[in-house]
Amino acid sequence: MLDLESFVENNELIINEFHWQKLNSIYSKDEIKEAISNVIVHLPLPLIPITEGDAKADFGNEDDAWSCFLMLMMMEEIKMSDLETLNMDLENIIKGDNNEGNT
Repeated sequence: MLDLESFVENNELIINEFHWQKLNSIYSKDEIKEAISNVIVHLPLPLIPITEGDAKADFGNEDDAWSCFLMLMMMEEIKMSDLETLNMDLENIIKGDNNEGNT
């Protein structure tokens, strides 16, 4: 059985071109896939560090309702239980009815 643990560095599976070619010449694609799967299942998910400012820039104008919604979801300020109320509010805005209490 192919073991790729020796190719793990700093929680990343790193196989250089030489070793990749060698693996491909010795093992089948299915054996390589299984070996990779066996290694990466124990590694943490790769997360991209992002600041609140980066998130706002990525989602556009912070005054945009959709951007604000996404930001609040990311910051966990909006919970799933809030979505029904938010949906009703958005439907009223779309219909042009911005008055409180008119749902």
